[in-house]
Parts: sequence; C-alpha cells; structure tokens
Amino acid sequence: MSFFLLLIILSRSYVDIPTFNAPVDNTPQTPNLLQSIEIHGDLLFARYRDDYVLILSMDNSNSFIYDQSISIKYKNSSIPIDSILIYNQQLWICAGYIISIYDIHKQSKKTTFDLAMRKHFEGDQILTMLGMTNYVWAGSSCGNIYIFRMDNYELFETFNGHKDGVCCFCPMFDTQVISGSKKNDTSIIIWKNIDTGNFIENTRL
Repeated sequence: MSFFLLLIILSRSYVDIPTFNAPVDNTPQTPNLLQSIEIHGDLLFARYRDDYVLILSMDNSNSFIYDQSISIKYKNSSIPIDSILIYNQQLWICAGYIISIYDIHKQSKKTTFDLAMRKHFEGDQILTMLGMTNYVWAGSSCGNIYIFRMDNYELFETFNGHKDGVCCFCPMFDTQVISGSKKNDTSIIIWKNIDTGNFIENTRL
C-alpha cells in the first residue's frame, strides 16, 4: 500500500472510537476527521479529531496495519486531542488541560506504550510541540511557550512574547527555535536557547 493511498484512507475513515489495545470497529459511524500524522520508525501515528490516536505498524510486506490505539479520557469523558509528539522514545499527548506522557518500548513482536506521567495544566491548552535536545517545547493557546524536561517531565522554563495562540515551531541548528502565532497576532519569534529565553528577532506579518 502506497503512503499517499494510506493517507487518503485515513483521512476518510469512518471508525468508531476504539478502546486501548482493542481491535478496530470497522462499522461505519459518525465521521472522525484526521488531524495529523507522524512517522516514528516503523510506526505511523494518526491523530483524529476526537479522543484517540490510531497507531499502525509496518509489516513484512511494507504495508501499514492496525496495531493499537490510545484514547484520552478524564473522569470517563472524552477529550479532543490538540497535539501529539513522538521524540526520544516518548509519546506526548496534549488534550484539553491534560498532558499524557508515554514511554515507548520496542519489543520483538510488539511495541508497548507505558503511561509515565499525566500532568494537569490548568488554564492553558497546548496546541503544538517540538522535541529538541532532551527538552519538549510546547506552544499554548494563550501565546506562552513552555519547556519541559524529558527526564523528569517537569516544567523547566516559561517564555512569553506572542499575543495569540502558538501554532507552530521550527528548529534551527539545534541551538535556536522559531515559533509562530495565530491570526490575531501573526508574529514570528526566533528564540536563542532554553537557558536565556531571550529572542533574537520578533517579526509580525
């Protein structure tokens, strides 16, 4: 199966929300829109509009097949997933005010995802993330940039400078990060590094 054909199939999926480690229910249900995909080794992660990430693995014929899914719920209620990040054998899922962090363990016939930490981040939602030099950069709906350590998952630093939600990151040479904000601000900021938090340039489009 070609990669582009796979994207078409995923984007037109009509699947019910599967439970963790359960087979996919292929009975047509309410459409659940594909939001983003990421490739990590031989795994493909598909983030859907509702509360789950679908994980497919590549078999011996180089086709992607269903492996498992991870669903995010809080007090038995579904929470739409805003962003995911796969970096340094960790899976970060941000849904509402909750950040769920999973350790990825690759075994001979199966990849497992063990919940390492679940953090409640009240008052702000994480819209986008970037993994860089053992830190996770997280852009929020309030225009803040939060930096977390990957070894203990603790908040390391908070930067501000945007006046609307941070919608994207771009790394530069492992020493600088560019962040961009949404339509009510439309600014681009180039950050020096995680130690100072000072920016080199702040440009509004």
